[in-house]
Amino acid sequence: MAIIFPITALSKEPQTIKDEALNNIVHITENGRGAWIFTSEKAFEDRIAQERAEAAQEAQLAFILDRAKHDIETGHYVTSRKEMFEEVERRKAASCAV
Repeated sequence: MAIIFPITALSKEPQTIKDEALNNIVHITENGRGAWIFTSEKAFEDRIAQERAEAAQEAQLAFILDRAKHDIETGHYVTSRKEMFEEVERRKAASCAV
């Protein structure tokens, strides 16, 4: 949940805002609208690292889905357990032969 303070809190309760900003992003509003964010450097760096990790996961998932779509379009798939095990064995044999 977002932590939100009005701009007047900066002067009235600065320590509360600082305490919240140690580990979170604090949203500061002005005239009832979002205006600024306030956070510690560590919380900011943590958020950037988290966003990068999520972006990498999304990119990996997109790659996997594209590859799966291509495999389906080109007929590179199996439809039964028997075919799956045969394909696994075929790939094992091919990798051992190299």
